Amino acid sequence: MKIRTLTDRGAILSGVIAFFTALNTEAALISWGVPTPIVGDTDVSLNGTLVYAVNFQGPSTSLNSVLFEAGPALFTSLNTGSASPPFTDLSAAYQDLLRNAISSTDSLPAALDGLIVGVQYELQLWAHDSGEGWGAYLWQEDYPLDNYPNAEVYVPGQNQGGLGSYVIGTFTADSEIQPFNIGIEGTWVLNATQLRRLDTTDIPEAGTTVAGLLLMIGTGGVWYRRRMAGR
Repeated sequence: MKIRTLTDRGAILSGVIAFFTALNTEAALISWGVPTPIVGDTDVSLNGTLVYAVNFQGPSTSLNSVLFEAGPALFTSLNTGSASPPFTDLSAAYQDLLRNAISSTDSLPAALDGLIVGVQYELQLWAHDSGEGWGAYLWQEDYPLDNYPNAEVYVPGQNQGGLGSYVIGTFTADSEIQPFNIGIEGTWVLNATQLRRLDTTDIPEAGTTVAGLLLMIGTGGVWYRRRMAGR
């Protein structure tokens, strides 16, 4: 998987266009499951086929046979690890995944891009903070909580045992772009993510589809990209 940031003007422009297209796209509903306390390496889902996995502010690390690529350090980085148990009881690879996080006090628009219409996806996100215990709130503009109880979820950054949580959401793409939002009020953190395909539908030939995650910071952006492999 190749991860890069938007650095040249053309790339920035294409990313911003994709982002504003996402804002005007009627998104499919992401149905979030119940946040699950972090326990160990097998927290990492192996359902379906990996599209990409990103360790937002940490090094590349392999966990439960999934390679999380290092993300660019363009966000505010928060040290979310600890020198004491239960954090140090985790494997070294899991500690690398949770030791740092992207963090903000503002709501952050995000979009998954390069999706295949009609394909079911699984999105997994981690929130852990050994210090303040900040978590993350995930939501969508088009799906108010009163009518869609699974459309919004709060992912605790600390549970009773002192570790944070992960959450899994599923959706069937009705567009190449799937927008959602991170945070509403107050500080939030996210450590890592992975996107997986859940069905066996044939995908385009190698090199013809690029999937990515676009996170907007002000007027710029961060663009995680992966050129799809063969079937």
